[in-house]
Amino acid sequence: MIFDERVIQSKKETIYERAKQGYAKRLEEGSLKQGWALKSCKSRSPFNDRQKEFLNEIFEEGERTAIKANPDTVAKTMRTVRNENNARVFQVSEFLTTSGLLLQQ
Repeated sequence: MIFDERVIQSKKETIYERAKQGYAKRLEEGSLKQGWALKSCKSRSPFNDRQKEFLNEIFEEGERTAIKANPDTVAKTMRTVRNENNARVFQVSEFLTTSGLLLQQ
């Protein structure tokens, strides 16, 4: 009789309940890996010397003209600025994003 009750109870178990139990089991085993929906934390690195010099030039120009620099424009300019030899000043890895400029002010 006890066996029959277990069979009946297991048939009533929903997919949601099975998923919860499977998740709990994997948590206990430590077999869960970071999934696609979880945010990953990127470490913030300080500006390098070229980035600092470029941003200081933009700031000083804004001080002289009394026109505040737009972070979008600064990020786009950073991608296109070239030196005397017509070579890019910044590598792709050194480009700053608008959000990166806003966060590290």
